Amino acid sequence: MFRPIALLPFALVAISAAASDYNPLGVYVGGGVGQARDSYTAFSISDDARTGWKVVAGVRPIPFVGAEVEYVDFGSPDAAAPVGYGPLAGGFNGTARATGEAVFAVGYLPIVNPYFDVYAKAGLERVHTTADGLAGCRPPTLCILGWNADTTDTDFAYGGGFQAQYSSVALRAEYERTSTSVGHPNLLSVGVMWTF
Repeated sequence: MFRPIALLPFALVAISAAASDYNPLGVYVGGGVGQARDSYTAFSISDDARTGWKVVAGVRPIPFVGAEVEYVDFGSPDAAAPVGYGPLAGGFNGTARATGEAVFAVGYLPIVNPYFDVYAKAGLERVHTTADGLAGCRPPTLCILGWNADTTDTDFAYGGGFQAQYSSVALRAEYERTSTSVGHPNLLSVGVMWTF
């Protein structure tokens, strides 16, 4: 005689296995590293490249729309340059650092390919920038001028990229940019995302 109760252990195992794979919001986390740039024109620090990085958390509840939050470090450029002409000519040394938190809406192109995505994102980014420098004059005129700055700005941010996905892991290449009162930090990065 068939007894449904006898199938209960098998049903519980099947339900438990399915629940572990169930991710209705498409939650993912990851990070990236790459080349950051910012001119910091207000601080006379050049647009040199340096290492930047970020960590990301996101959701993708439907195939073509998602959202992300991230923390990004745009790196720390250094500058050393001659300053001025004549007897007051001297040298300048400075450094700056920008970090930010952002929230983005993400749109994916409707490409019918389970292994490849092209996407664009737009949102707001809050960037904290610190900078300091020291300038000195040449003899016979001796002088040392120091300055520092600490600013926080929230502005529009945008970016885009593509990713190749296999199972729960995606490799991503991305560019993002925002604006502040002292520059335009941006990051070109490669990274890895993991979907739960």
